[in-house]
Amino acid sequence: MKHRISIFVLLLLIVSPFPSHALQAGNSKLFAFDVREVNHHVQIIVRGIELTDVYAYDLYLEFDSSRLKWIDARSGLPGLSIKPTVESNRLRLAHTQIGSGAGTSGNIDLVTITFQRVAAGPAELTLNEAKLVDSELKMSVHASNIREEIWLGRVETPLVDISEHWAESDIREAASLGWVSGYKDGTFQPDRPVSRAEFATLLVYGLRLEAGTGDLPFPDMKASDWHYNAIDRAYSHRLIDGYEDGTFRPNTRIAREQTMTIIARAIALTELKTKLPVRAVDEVLDPFTDSAAISTWARSGVADCLLSGIVTGRSADLLAPQSSLTRAEAVIIVLRLLQKIESI
Repeated sequence: MKHRISIFVLLLLIVSPFPSHALQAGNSKLFAFDVREVNHHVQIIVRGIELTDVYAYDLYLEFDSSRLKWIDARSGLPGLSIKPTVESNRLRLAHTQIGSGAGTSGNIDLVTITFQRVAAGPAELTLNEAKLVDSELKMSVHASNIREEIWLGRVETPLVDISEHWAESDIREAASLGWVSGYKDGTFQPDRPVSRAEFATLLVYGLRLEAGTGDLPFPDMKASDWHYNAIDRAYSHRLIDGYEDGTFRPNTRIAREQTMTIIARAIALTELKTKLPVRAVDEVLDPFTDSAAISTWARSGVADCLLSGIVTGRSADLLAPQSSLTRAEAVIIVLRLLQKIESI
């Protein structure tokens, strides 16, 4: 009889599609992720906390398919697992015990999921919903929405156009750490001007800033933009802002003075600001023959960047505040910022 019950439980789980919304609210504290990174693989253990009589389960997860490739899933419970369902970035895992007896209770490793790292950097994993079935076939549905942001470590990135470039070693270091990447053709284009969106992304990933509010005020951006989440983080931490007309203009080339203003705000978020020498802004800027070209709103931030040593002039007497920043220069600036912060 118990074998028939097991089969019935499996059928009950199989016929249920990916949920478009939660069926009922549950206790999110019942679940947690344990993340382990081994070589080029990441193992995610979905753990149940103080559960009672778990005879079967059905889990619905979402993962970042641009950085993670699903490989395998193994249940931590005795019994039978159905074949996982993978659709784009969604993963469904179901398992049931077989035979008579109560389900498993306590702190339970429900399933261990193995992913291959396909890119370094931040990747988000979400447990959207968990269905638990006890030995009496009573089902509870938990809209857990447990999220885990995983920072994937070094991945060798073949960049075909930076050999013997003056910034080669720094670009490779940043790429291996996961906060810069090349284009689909394998190039990095180090001397190409960097956009406002690209620089914000470099800085956010370099600093590993926490998620933002998800509510950007800029009418020229939408949630489906590749840079939306990074700019949301930078804006939430008050590192960036828009133009007077309310737009952000993510694809506009970023000027060096804009870059230095953003970096100065990042400096102010750390103890690095208190370590800077106390000098008048004009005293710091006047040695540059083009200091008059610095916008009034940017002068203080430019001075802080120069005092910190994170940014230097294009030459001994030229700052080039209105010039575009290159991708290589952007990498160097963010690396210097990270080094300064780590040295505090």
